[in-house]
Amino acid sequence: MNNVYKGLTLDDFIGNSHVVEELRVELEACRRRGVRPDHMLITGYSGTGKTRLANTVATECNMMFLDINSPQVEDLYQDVFREFWVLEEMDSEDKPTGRLIVAPTIVFFDEAHDLPKSIQTVLLKIMLESIATFNGTTYVLNNVTFVFATTDGDKLLGPLKQRCELRFELSRYTVKELSRILRNITVQDGAKMFKITFAPDVCQFVAERSRNTPRIGLGYMKRLYNHARSKADTPGEAADI
Repeated sequence: MNNVYKGLTLDDFIGNSHVVEELRVELEACRRRGVRPDHMLITGYSGTGKTRLANTVATECNMMFLDINSPQVEDLYQDVFREFWVLEEMDSEDKPTGRLIVAPTIVFFDEAHDLPKSIQTVLLKIMLESIATFNGTTYVLNNVTFVFATTDGDKLLGPLKQRCELRFELSRYTVKELSRILRNITVQDGAKMFKITFAPDVCQFVAERSRNTPRIGLGYMKRLYNHARSKADTPGEAADI
């Protein structure tokens, strides 16, 4: 399990405001109904925040986040189901039924277009039935939301895409939005993590040269911090340079 952006909320999400507002309505309805979010398909260029958005959904819904690298998936049990947190299902007499209930989880398939067609077919069946059986063990997935992120949705099976009732296409960040993202970065210095705040004109300068991609911009900002840190004895002094 991993939760890279743990604590990130929709209020923190920069860019794609139309997607954020649609999600805000959907997730509030899910909270009031006591159900998991519908399965999702998120498309967009690399670096537009697909992973960040899925992780935000997990935080907003108090769900675990399982990040799956689709090109490496060869066996659903070994590469996905073995990672689930589960509870043993009990019957009305508090006796084990032999089935496992999967804890509320967002399963995020990054680069989903690289999932083998055979894996996509099995996932489609699982999404339809909310049950899967591996090695004689049955998993109940009523609390699981599958999120497929891709830069090429045409390579996903049509029925799989149709089963994703929530579909979002993320646009590239504007320079203004990227400048806001770059305003604060977190760096490791020694054994601790520090938040470093940069001047707006510096963020603007870097954002204009980052090809609308946070990953590139953040890399530049860390280089700037290293340049400052090479002349400073402490992180605080570096932040003031």
